[in-house]
Amino acid sequence: QRQLSRELIDWRRTKTTRWMELVLKYRQAGYTTYWDAFLWRDISRNRGAGAAVSAHTNETLMALQRNFRIFAKQDKGEGLAKRMGDKLFESPNGSYVRLCGATDALIRGDSPRHLHVSEADYVVGLEEALQSAVPAIERTSFATVCLESTIRRGMGTEFKDFVERVHKGQTDYRIRFLEWHKDETCYVQFTDEQAKDFMASIDSANNPAREYEQMLR
Repeated sequence: QRQLSRELIDWRRTKTTRWMELVLKYRQAGYTTYWDAFLWRDISRNRGAGAAVSAHTNETLMALQRNFRIFAKQDKGEGLAKRMGDKLFESPNGSYVRLCGATDALIRGDSPRHLHVSEADYVVGLEEALQSAVPAIERTSFATVCLESTIRRGMGTEFKDFVERVHKGQTDYRIRFLEWHKDETCYVQFTDEQAKDFMASIDSANNPAREYEQMLR
């Protein structure tokens, strides 16, 4: 999180274009919460800034809403949280966060500074939604477009095609890949004997996932 915060600061100081990033992450990485915390702090400190936050289902949107309710309540004692609604959070300086569904009408009629789409691999018609929304985002180095998601295993989705185009440099987005194996909370360090037994279990004829685990290895 510190590294990302430094990158955002450096970007605003040295660039003239929007921050556009595609984040591929493992589950429970904490990235979504960090990013929404950044958005809230940014809009609550900068006059007239807007942020649109979207997800694939209302259930996910409500989970994100809980984040912003916490952020706004913490700021309420500072006189920053002016009004809260189910899908709209405003600050007295004219800034706001709006929660909206990921459809082809995403942020229609609005021109926010930030766009955050959570679990983008699960959004149906993602490209149509982005084609409608991204041109409306501010075109300054303070503006951000962040699409983040885990990848659905075994699914051939529109999102994977989009990831491939980003990887080939055919879009304005960059890829940020968060490797689970670099997170110390995501793995157990084997002893040599445990590692030997585990590797043998992969190749065992009794392993129903043998081909898949061999491919991963």
